[in-house]
Amino acid sequence: MGKYSGCGRTLLRILAIILVVLLVGVLPTSILANNVLNIVFSTENVTKIVSELLILRGGMRDQLVVQTLNSEWFSELSEDYAGAFSYITPRDEQIIAKILFPDEWIESQTRNFVTDLMIWIESDVPMPKITLDLLLLRQHLESGGIKRFVEFIVDTWPECTAPQANRLERGLNQAPSSLTEFCKPEGDLKIRLVEITTASLINQLHDFPSEIPLDEGLETQNSAAQLKEFRENVLVMMLLMRWIRIIPFLFLGLLMVLMVRSWRELGLWWGVPLIIGAVFILVLNVLSFAIAPARLRDILVQTEVVPEVREALFSAFWPAVDSVLKRSLLHGFIILVIGIALLIVTLTTKAKPSPSIQTETSPSTTDETSDPIFSPPPVSPFKPEEISPEPEPDSEDDTPSGMFG
Repeated sequence: MGKYSGCGRTLLRILAIILVVLLVGVLPTSILANNVLNIVFSTENVTKIVSELLILRGGMRDQLVVQTLNSEWFSELSEDYAGAFSYITPRDEQIIAKILFPDEWIESQTRNFVTDLMIWIESDVPMPKITLDLLLLRQHLESGGIKRFVEFIVDTWPECTAPQANRLERGLNQAPSSLTEFCKPEGDLKIRLVEITTASLINQLHDFPSEIPLDEGLETQNSAAQLKEFRENVLVMMLLMRWIRIIPFLFLGLLMVLMVRSWRELGLWWGVPLIIGAVFILVLNVLSFAIAPARLRDILVQTEVVPEVREALFSAFWPAVDSVLKRSLLHGFIILVIGIALLIVTLTTKAKPSPSIQTETSPSTTDETSDPIFSPPPVSPFKPEEISPEPEPDSEDDTPSGMFG
């Protein structure tokens, strides 16, 4: 940051501190959003939770009963046995639903329904294609479900009088599939009625459909608008969680650009915020483990459901909540380890000395105890020698010499 002036460095540091505070605050939310998106909004977990809710409420079974009884096969069956269901009460309908539709089949169809719905939410198909698989139901009916159904229907009829019993017996001998008397006989006649009617219904199972479409009622304008709104709300929530989980990486990148110029600064501006954020994550999740179960039970109490269903609902929701909290704890611990590692790098990396200009020292300040090999002795400054003029020869001694002397 040497290229910035003092005021610029101060502004950058203030901006970096603001980013650190935001990073510490958003990190727990980002981890929670990531885990909720991967656990709660996964197709498997949504299928499990919603299926259990629908099964516990019993509404899914009622809807399946209505869809199946309104199918073409059951409509033809009702015409052959007109009047056979005229004595059924609403309570009897619930019992018939349990006889015709076992819990195993209801659970499998409910999970298939929710799975198809979740796949449709993330697809480009305008309307979901949902069908009801009846193959397993057909096997159940052939293996005893039809017989129990007939026995229950016969028990709902009023007692037969003697003339009615005689007409019923003649009808069974002439046309078993076209009964005109719907009364409950006694003894062997009842056993025979049940056996003949059961055999006739099992023969008609050859025309039993393998599946029934459940999306025909969704094509209306009102249903289509509701499904579209539901789909948009789920997609917006999932998109929001996807964006929240990448915000910490954005803040870390900005800190890298603004402040980090060395490993030491990386540990300071990344390591410390990660450690603080990880501590917040761990503390919040530990508190959530202590508070969440009681809070979830309080929410279920406000729904005013019976205690048995309330406990079942808690069992449906709590595994997903528990998985989110445990995964958040694991991620918080990983972030803490990364932050500590970066901080250790900061503490073990020596800071580079700042460059300085060396000034020339006078000989008098030279360390006399320095190494003579590397520190030569001082030399006195050079002074030019004084040149004295030559003496002039004496005038008395000007006698010429040589050849002229």
